[in-house]
Amino acid sequence: MQNPTRVELFEKFKWKRISILQSVEEVFQATATHLEAACKNKGIRAERQSFYGDPTDAVRTLVRQDARIIVGLFYVTEARRVLCQAYKQNLYGRKHVWFFIGWYADTWYEPHPEEHLSCTKEEMRKAAAYHFTTESIMLSKDEVAGVSGITGLQFEEMLRKRLNYTDVANLGGWPEAPLAYDALWALALAFNCTRANLPHHLKLENFTYNNTIMAQLLFDCVKNTSFKGVSGNVMFSDSGDRIAKTQIEQLQDGRYVTVGRFDNGEHRFNWTAEILWPDGRGPPPDSTIIREQLETVNNGLYIIVCLLAIIGIVLSLACFIFNAKYGYRGIIVQSQPQCNNILLAGSALCSASLFLMGLPTAGVQLTDGEFTLLCHSRISILMIGFTFAYGSMFAKVWIVHRIGASENQQIASRQKDEPSELTSVISRLGFDFASPIGESQLSFGFHP
Repeated sequence: MQNPTRVELFEKFKWKRISILQSVEEVFQATATHLEAACKNKGIRAERQSFYGDPTDAVRTLVRQDARIIVGLFYVTEARRVLCQAYKQNLYGRKHVWFFIGWYADTWYEPHPEEHLSCTKEEMRKAAAYHFTTESIMLSKDEVAGVSGITGLQFEEMLRKRLNYTDVANLGGWPEAPLAYDALWALALAFNCTRANLPHHLKLENFTYNNTIMAQLLFDCVKNTSFKGVSGNVMFSDSGDRIAKTQIEQLQDGRYVTVGRFDNGEHRFNWTAEILWPDGRGPPPDSTIIREQLETVNNGLYIIVCLLAIIGIVLSLACFIFNAKYGYRGIIVQSQPQCNNILLAGSALCSASLFLMGLPTAGVQLTDGEFTLLCHSRISILMIGFTFAYGSMFAKVWIVHRIGASENQQIASRQKDEPSELTSVISRLGFDFASPIGESQLSFGFHP
């Protein structure tokens, strides 16, 4: 009976993804299946986990699934085990909302010594804070007597005297007693209706489960039954479910507060108290929110790096001019000026790539095409510069190795012919450069 109310709450708080944690008993299986179907009809995604006895693995699965809105369907003993595991797995607080069954006792979440839970009373209270319960309004406060001739309060007083029990609040079945009483009245009225509409050759006393005529008459009479009972107005849906008002409670500061009621017949909420949220910012989202955000470089940092890059380029240019001006000197000739020039060109290109590496900066917007071109350009310039710089240094090391390893002293006298060898070495390194450039173009989806 509470599933329509739960679904309406999901819609009110704009939750499109919920999780169901249930025990394997048949009554909870049927409720979970009905809730899944109701959520599907409203476009709400429902994921279900079940357990038998120990809920540890099921609760861990909820954590892995990033469950935020959780409906619990189980008996009260299992509910305490689930709550203890929720505390251990940090599945509570401002990011999570729990819905429990409303017919538990008011202090159900406090651990019982005989259950040997590994959570303290304070931990259980902390995990249970701000959860919701939904239950049918089981006792009418109306002072007008119903079909039985008594009001809801009169029924409660009569039952209290008959039971002669002092602590009725924690007596099992006490809250549901008005529902059971009205259920008997509904059955009696349905029997009267069926008896009045039976064919003359059939009698109610001869009912069998194979008699489809009598079964259909009884079902139609139950469906059309409507009366005022001690639990409120009693009526049934086409599927045979009780149509009743549902009470919504929230655990606030250690006590249950009725925050509203839902009229399933009119599909309308009647709020009676404020709903409290742990962080005071309203209902949490139903899952982790993923927002795409462009990461940019701070303008101040970008300017500093650009200044350093300019200094690097200026130094490379100064060294190139120096190398060209004094290239005739012996010490410059021995240092392989061709390699030096290529090294300086590579250093300048690497420094220039820093201008593109920092883009886009804060406040700069690029289209998809411009961003793709930027990615190709900065990677390509950096790879060319690195190939030139590293290749020229490798060529110089290779030449020194040739000179030191060869016993033929004629190599020293042929230093003037080395530029041709340098050209050969660097051209070979060009193949190393061309390969990663091609790979870069393919990785960015660029085809010549």
